[in-house]
Amino acid sequence: QLLLGKIGLVLLIGLCGIGNALWLHPKLAASLRHWWGRAARRQPAQGQLQPTRLFAVEVILGVLLLGIIGLLTATAPPRDVAYTIDPAQIQPALTQRVDNLLITLAVSPNQLGQNMINVRAVNPAQPLSSEITLVYVQLHPAAENVEPVKLPADKLSNAEFQVIGYHLTQAGPWQIAVVAERYGKPDAIATFQWVVPPAGELQPVRISKAALAPLANRLALGFLIMVMVLMATMRWFLLRQSQRTLPAHEATGAGRPAPAMPTAQKAAHS
Repeated sequence: QLLLGKIGLVLLIGLCGIGNALWLHPKLAASLRHWWGRAARRQPAQGQLQPTRLFAVEVILGVLLLGIIGLLTATAPPRDVAYTIDPAQIQPALTQRVDNLLITLAVSPNQLGQNMINVRAVNPAQPLSSEITLVYVQLHPAAENVEPVKLPADKLSNAEFQVIGYHLTQAGPWQIAVVAERYGKPDAIATFQWVVPPAGELQPVRISKAALAPLANRLALGFLIMVMVLMATMRWFLLRQSQRTLPAHEATGAGRPAPAMPTAQKAAHS
């Protein structure tokens, strides 16, 4: 809603500017009507709205817009994780296949504070195999540029491992890597994109919770190009209209008869 309000404010300012330009430049309005296929029947009457009244209306609208801008600026934008996390991204467990291992990650209760990070790494072809010697977990918050925390996991069985502690210290996306060391084989590394929900309730998804920066940048660039093309088109129409008007005036002046020579001057010449 806040973003829609800002977009509406920008459109309102643009409409005020376009209306002002069309009112103060009747030729521009006539050119636009001709461009849209409408005959310019009459020029707008300048006496309908005096410049002083127009200036007063613009001042009132400007003060109103400044007040709205101040209100929008003072309002804190919804950037908390409760607004950016999609509830569909929160999963109780994630599974990934690496080489001949099927690695499953589960975090319980998956909240801020103490958690149990459970890892299950099993070879489906040999479920009773004990080829895994050590498993450790690397935790890295996706929103921060810090070194990942490396934690060794306690072995519960040949395929089950566990880490208990206060390691998930913030809500939001985490990158959790599970590294399984094996006899005579390279390490099997499975990287999971895990999401820790905030302490409160998540805000529902109305349209989308994806980042708006890429789409907004493209829209801004397209709008700038459209404005430049529109300004160039208007300038071309005005120049074309002025070039048409100038030859007409010259032809009118050339077609007039030369002024008659006075009688006294004729007698002097004779």
